[in-house]
Amino acid sequence: MKGNLHFWKWFYAGLILLILPAFSAFSQKKKCPVCTPDSTCNISSVYPAFCQTKFPDGQVGNFYNEVVSFRMPPIIKDPITLADMKLIEFEVQSINRVPLGFSYNTNIYPLKTYFPNSGLPEAQNGCIRLSGMPDKLYLDSIVMDIRMLVVDTLGDSLTQYLKLKIPLSIKMGVSVKDGLTVYNPTGCSPLTVNFKSNNASNGKPSFKYYWNFGNGVKDSVENPGAQVYNIPGTYKVILETRIDTFYISHYDVITSTCTDPTSNPDFYVRIWQGGNDLLNTKYFPYEAKNNKAAPLSIQFRPLLLGNYIYGTELLDDDLDEFKSDDTCGLTSFNGFQPGVFTRTLGSSEVRFEVVHGTVIYKDTISVVVAKNPPVPHISYVTRDSVCLGDSILLTTQQGFIYDWFHNGMPISGATSNKYFANQTGNYMVKATWGNACSSNSNPASIFFMNISKPMITSSPDSSVLFTDSASGIMLQWFLNDNIINGANQYMFFPQSPGYYYVMAYDYLGCQSISDTVYVSSISTQIPSNESLNMRLQMMPNPSKGVFKIQGFAKPHSWVYISVHDIWGRNILDEKFFAEQPNFLSAMDLSAEKKGIYFLRIQNEHRCITKKIVIE
Repeated sequence: MKGNLHFWKWFYAGLILLILPAFSAFSQKKKCPVCTPDSTCNISSVYPAFCQTKFPDGQVGNFYNEVVSFRMPPIIKDPITLADMKLIEFEVQSINRVPLGFSYNTNIYPLKTYFPNSGLPEAQNGCIRLSGMPDKLYLDSIVMDIRMLVVDTLGDSLTQYLKLKIPLSIKMGVSVKDGLTVYNPTGCSPLTVNFKSNNASNGKPSFKYYWNFGNGVKDSVENPGAQVYNIPGTYKVILETRIDTFYISHYDVITSTCTDPTSNPDFYVRIWQGGNDLLNTKYFPYEAKNNKAAPLSIQFRPLLLGNYIYGTELLDDDLDEFKSDDTCGLTSFNGFQPGVFTRTLGSSEVRFEVVHGTVIYKDTISVVVAKNPPVPHISYVTRDSVCLGDSILLTTQQGFIYDWFHNGMPISGATSNKYFANQTGNYMVKATWGNACSSNSNPASIFFMNISKPMITSSPDSSVLFTDSASGIMLQWFLNDNIINGANQYMFFPQSPGYYYVMAYDYLGCQSISDTVYVSSISTQIPSNESLNMRLQMMPNPSKGVFKIQGFAKPHSWVYISVHDIWGRNILDEKFFAEQPNFLSAMDLSAEKKGIYFLRIQNEHRCITKKIVIE
């Protein structure tokens, strides 16, 4: 007995080992099959990216099975320094925001890691397959969480993390109910819905239509215009169609010897005209009268008739896909000849009626309008501005799926209720329910003060240093890293050799520093402004923009004239050669705006600045 038990123990163990591989193979078939990457994808990206802009659209109730590809360049750019880096490993750690009931796989399933620098071209392309039966709307993005191992130009290995997003839309397409078609019957408010009658009148006045859209609006045309449903809820759309016509709506089997070998027959009726089947009660929405003997009545939706000869056939469904069904009798009738007709069809006696009267179809489809989430509000600490390089924390309420936008463009990876803004512009957040309805916040305008780096220019003999200036920007000059007291104008006269630079800043403390310039020597021949004023005349001042300049210069020397506005912008640069000690020159600034300007004249080691006014 023990020996027998030992035998059966090993028999069942071996049987299980034989069954398991087959079961495993069967289980694999149930999973989303792997995909084949698009080998022609060669997007010009310096970072991993999808080859397509979105997944193909799907429809609720239709099986979805689509593929998108992505590219993994072997050489990528550092997002901060823009330096080249080798992409050694690309690991798909997770794929998130997949619709409920969907499955997904990559082309290397069940593995997760790609090796773009392996030398194989196919290692630089991947793909994702999504498949499943969507049962509700979906308007969101599939998100891949990626871990990357990269090697920089110094040979150091670094780990970086990346989120790749690609949009997916599952939409409600068309709902059909016999004589009624509704386009876009489910969605978010406000929902625009279109309607169509499937019982076309073809211009015949015998067709009457009575629409009730469930929102208090009614109509009596064949195909009405769109309805906009603003309030969330369920609306019953009813179309009642009345047609004065000839029709047939039932087929009675009085007696029949047509039967199955071991059971009663499974009767159904077929009606056709001109080679086209118009009715077959074997198929949806009807079914054969399974295992029911005569007498019986086969009821169906009224079939409209024309002035044609129609064929009709009574059959018995054999319920065997390898055998043809049994014909229990054939006959024909005229669609415009009303009356009750009893016919003997071989072994069967049937009765049907062609009616001339009013056919009433009443079809109903529900329009479902989903509620949008509350409009999100962006909160942050209010400041007039912050310096470029800083950041501001933007927050919104919790409880939704989020997507942040900067100047209308989605921000990659910004999917929580918080975001640190670090660029000037308008920020907006979209909040999405699980039903795919969403609301957008009002834009939040964030300004980061960007003070341009000041540039220093020098006179030919380095006796004067100039820099640019702008409204609201203050200046401070430095010598050898020490503040020069009182040196806060766009023009500065060095008093000693050394290293000079200027800092531009605003009242918030944002600042920018110029490059350093070296002044090697200082001329000792620069006269005082008071003595120079004695030798320079501006006529007239103020003026409409035309000025005459009269003064004295060293004979046979160059005279340099420049004009700046109050912001330090250069307006004019001229020079002329003075043959005689005294000179007379003119300048035309009539094209400039009214205001205050500074005239600077330099001759040899002498220079002077005067204020001029254009009125």
